[in-house]
Amino acid sequence: MIDRIKKETGSDRTLILNAGNNFDAASHDTALAPSYIVRALALTGTEVIAPGLSEMIHGSEGLNKMAAANSVPVVSANLPGFMPYVVLLKNKGRMKVLVTSVVDPALLIKNNSAPTVIADPEQALRGIQSQIPHDLFVVVMHAGPEMISSVIEKCPGIDLLIDGMSPDFSSIQPPGSRPPIVANNKEGMYLAYIDYDGKEKDGGLKFSNPVQQRVVVGQIAEDPEISALVKEYEKVRRKALRQKSADPDSTAGFDALPHYVGSRSCRLCHAAINDSWASSRHAEAMNSLVKKSRQNDPDCLSCHVTGMEKQTAPELLWVKEDHPMAGVQCEACHGPGADHSKNPQSVEMQAVNENTCTRCHTEFKDPGFDYSRDVHKVNHGQVKVGLNP
Repeated sequence: MIDRIKKETGSDRTLILNAGNNFDAASHDTALAPSYIVRALALTGTEVIAPGLSEMIHGSEGLNKMAAANSVPVVSANLPGFMPYVVLLKNKGRMKVLVTSVVDPALLIKNNSAPTVIADPEQALRGIQSQIPHDLFVVVMHAGPEMISSVIEKCPGIDLLIDGMSPDFSSIQPPGSRPPIVANNKEGMYLAYIDYDGKEKDGGLKFSNPVQQRVVVGQIAEDPEISALVKEYEKVRRKALRQKSADPDSTAGFDALPHYVGSRSCRLCHAAINDSWASSRHAEAMNSLVKKSRQNDPDCLSCHVTGMEKQTAPELLWVKEDHPMAGVQCEACHGPGADHSKNPQSVEMQAVNENTCTRCHTEFKDPGFDYSRDVHKVNHGQVKVGLNP
């Protein structure tokens, strides 16, 4: 996608920035994944990394080390330890693009990732803007709508602002307002960009309205270098997880929380429904991980093992494929059944609705999921489900 945009716009006029909380998806691999993410960003043509909340858990020293190995600078105007800005030369050196970023100190404090000294974002931006010669001033902000609006008002020289936190287009300003705001992508599914096309007659800068392009699997050809990097990462990650699971001092398996009873208990009263479930893909959910060598992957287990709630997954290392709670069992959809099994006449199980399914069938993990259509595949032929009219 980035290569296509660079070819269409001309590489000299294209500025590729990375402004997300990019390490969220790597929360279980705090030592392994970040270096691969930075390598992948470098391969896409990323020219600047703006650290956000997720990146800060790795510290400025670690981030700078990874970035230096891939020649991609990490910049922040108000966080210590980073380059305060970079100046990128575009249009054959005739145009100076000043790029920096800021993080709302309150967000860092709230997430317990604040360094000892955090400069005021507005003061830091005004200082850079007034001291560094430039033709275009680009700022990445990790902040809420109120602070973004305040910075726009108090730093009128910003030419383009990138909202590093919003998963969608920013609603702070209507299209055509200045400075234009480009929102961050949504878990890698969207690429947001804006076209710059020189100056107006009155000296103002000409920008298109922000565009958010959906990246659909199969629509854009894989980059062979990045594809090889992903395969290398998966291989190294699987090896690390296997080693951890074999460690006698590590967690030696998984025990479901006590309010779960397992499908074997449900079958005592619901034999026909249980038989229907046993022939479904839900029942084979754990085996599907085994076939992909992902049975040790904490990112997968919370949805492929019943009773492994998301908040417990990071501490758990592995689940045998024949574990009594393996697979998407009855309680994954209908809720824990301990109380119901003790008193079935008085305690009803949880009703299934769209939210039940989209906890795991997210837009990111299963973009083709359609609740109204797909819920019937697991409906057992006789169970009422909460369908929209």
